[in-house]
Amino acid sequence: MSTSYATVAQVVARLGMIDPNSGARFVPSTSSLPSSTEIADFINQSEDEIDRYTNRAWRSTTQTTEHHTPWGPMFFNYRYVLQLKLDHSNVKTFTSGSGDKIEYFNGSSWIDLLTTGTAGDGYGEGDYWCDPENAILYLHTGAMVRGQSTIRVTYRYGASTIPNDIKNACIMMSAKSIIESDFYSRHFPSNTDHVPQEALIESFNRHTYRILDRYRDINWL
Repeated sequence: MSTSYATVAQVVARLGMIDPNSGARFVPSTSSLPSSTEIADFINQSEDEIDRYTNRAWRSTTQTTEHHTPWGPMFFNYRYVLQLKLDHSNVKTFTSGSGDKIEYFNGSSWIDLLTTGTAGDGYGEGDYWCDPENAILYLHTGAMVRGQSTIRVTYRYGASTIPNDIKNACIMMSAKSIIESDFYSRHFPSNTDHVPQEALIESFNRHTYRILDRYRDINWL
């Protein structure tokens, strides 16, 4: 099982987990409790929660059949331009060969601008142009029909590098999952001096979402 934002070793190190038999640093394996697979699963769950909460991703992802209702339009450079806010930031360059689509309904069928139109070099240029960081898609109105969900977009999103604070957030979120499980008591016996579980959970939660709030992308359109 692969992970992207954190490693199993980083989560174990963050908790300072000890092998109850040897007293040495705990090294998870496929047969240990918790196993390396179980910890990796906690990490995958944390990665999904981070992506969902922030509406971003730091791993390339495909978002299929995202429907939008056009509003506006704006008048720019002697043309009417529609402005759409996509659900996820860090949009990859639209490429039909990668399965991307920008489709509009013309009243009888769906038309894909990637195959029938031209990409612009900036705001208001060409038949479409995307601001990838802010996830705003600009479309020349053309023959588009106004109405509910008359535009659908398939696109890839995800940043090319993972910021250190996002890695830290994933580590803390995954560590919290271990604390909340029965695995925690095996490596931190009740007769040893350690921070109470409730205090660790509250601390990890507070610091995790303080990081994620800085990245959270609100769909304001």
